[in-house]
Amino acid sequence: MRRFETSEKTAKHVCLASYVIEGEKKELDSLFAIMNNIQEQPHKKPCKWGSTWLGYLVMALGEKTKYCFCRGKWSKLQRSGHTLSMTIEIDWAPAYVVMELLKATFPSFRIFYKAEQPCEDIFEKNDADGKYFPEKEFNGESYHITDEKYCRGMALGITFLMQNDFSFDIPRRKDWA
Repeated sequence: MRRFETSEKTAKHVCLASYVIEGEKKELDSLFAIMNNIQEQPHKKPCKWGSTWLGYLVMALGEKTKYCFCRGKWSKLQRSGHTLSMTIEIDWAPAYVVMELLKATFPSFRIFYKAEQPCEDIFEKNDADGKYFPEKEFNGESYHITDEKYCRGMALGITFLMQNDFSFDIPRRKDWA
């Protein structure tokens, strides 16, 4: 059963990902306040992603969107106990670059995610123990378990391509053999 819904117009290349962030209370509260402020204020440069565009978060953290793959938006932002959680709808692949920026800004953060992008055969999560995402498969597809090095490598690779104005397609997992 699908947990996320998206419009037919955007469904082809949209990656739907759930994130749970653990960290120090002060840092979690700070990020939550920043994100709430962003989604509640009017923006000088509206975009198709609306008030929760990931680019607004990137800029609020002091970075430029030109070199940060942020073609997406967040929803279902929640702060509970020692975690902050959200859903991200982003083009092509999980928000690797944005999550690396969060970890660089808030050193105590430990970020867990689960992502599905059926058109590109992306079914992955980094929660190997199932603490937040116990599911082992999505619609018959097994989740690929990722780790810190994988996510950082993907973020660095995407950033390199954007900085060098490369046009790229993310390869389908079944083509990696």
